[in-house]
Amino acid sequence: MYESTQNCIKYFDGTAWSACLGSGGSSTPTVVANCSQGFTGTYRQGIPLSGATYKVTLTNNSFYNANLTFQASDLVFSGVNGVTVSSVTPTTTNIAPGASVVVTYNLSGTPATSGTLNVT
Repeated sequence: MYESTQNCIKYFDGTAWSACLGSGGSSTPTVVANCSQGFTGTYRQGIPLSGATYKVTLTNNSFYNANLTFQASDLVFSGVNGVTVSSVTPTTTNIAPGASVVVTYNLSGTPATSGTLNVT
C-alpha cells in the first residue's frame, strides 16, 4: 500500500506493517549490534594484555546501505583500570542491507585492578 503521510510503500506481513520501502521513506539505516562474542584473551591484574580483543557483530536490518566509521574511542571501559583500545579493524565499512560485519577492537594495557571489566 502507499503510505501518503510518509510518502512511501509498505507491506503487511500478516501480523504487522513493514517500515517504508524505497526512496520515499527514511533513508537512515537500522544497524543492530550483537556483542555476544565480546572479550577474548586473558585478563589478569598486573599482567600486560596480549592478543586481547573485543568483538561486535553489526547487522544492517534496513533497505539502505550503512556507511560506518570506527575509532578507538567508541568503547568506554569501566570496572577495571588500565585497559585501552590500541586499534580497530575495520576502520570504515559499508554494510549492505541484510549483511553483517564483525568489528574487532584490539586491546592493550595492564589491568591495574581485579574485578569485572565492562564495556559500553
